[in-house]
Amino acid sequence: MLRSKLLILFALLIIVWAPTISFAALGTLPFAGLVTFVVPCTCTGGLWIQFSPFYPGGGILLPIGALTFRPIPIGPSIPYADLFVGVIGTLHAGDYFPTPGTCWIGEPPFCAPLPDFGVIFQVGTNRLGF
Repeated sequence: MLRSKLLILFALLIIVWAPTISFAALGTLPFAGLVTFVVPCTCTGGLWIQFSPFYPGGGILLPIGALTFRPIPIGPSIPYADLFVGVIGTLHAGDYFPTPGTCWIGEPPFCAPLPDFGVIFQVGTNRLGF
């Protein structure tokens, strides 16, 4: 009886932690949030996207947070079919590389970084792209 309960517990742990382990192998973390503000990265290309509320992975929920979206070929970001990335009022979910300071604004050579949690690796939104 105890052995079967331990086996069930172990199976549940694998189901719950397997996605986190696979993201960790890539060096990425999951994220989710509602877009509230967007700024173009004028020096580095891409978009600085502010989310509120923001789930940066690791079981915490923050009232606000930001990530940088840098689509291919200027960065590693992969949008999914709907392509409504960075539209205010849309929900976003995906994963990101935790490398802060990837969005720079200003006029070269006078550029400054915007604070963020990292750069988006892959993202999907709740809007349909018809």
